[in-house]
Amino acid sequence: MVIHNPGVVPKANPTVPQIDVTAVFEWAYRNVPIKDKSKSSLAVLPGSRSNYRVLIHGLPKEFRQVGLRKLINSMHQNVA
Repeated sequence: MVIHNPGVVPKANPTVPQIDVTAVFEWAYRNVPIKDKSKSSLAVLPGSRSNYRVLIHGLPKEFRQVGLRKLINSMHQNVA
């Protein structure tokens, strides 16, 4: 598996045959973009959402499993 990790939504076409997955966001939780901004930047990406990943680190200590599930669902909907 080849993972392309620019850590941001790439400006160039990331769907080349040698790349299996592109990480379109890698940053701390406090830097997660607002829904409308992320949805519009992800909408232009070619291929299916299974080609893209989001890596979030630095969650606040008070973040519980329920909060994590809500974050995952929200990010999932943004890529859909």
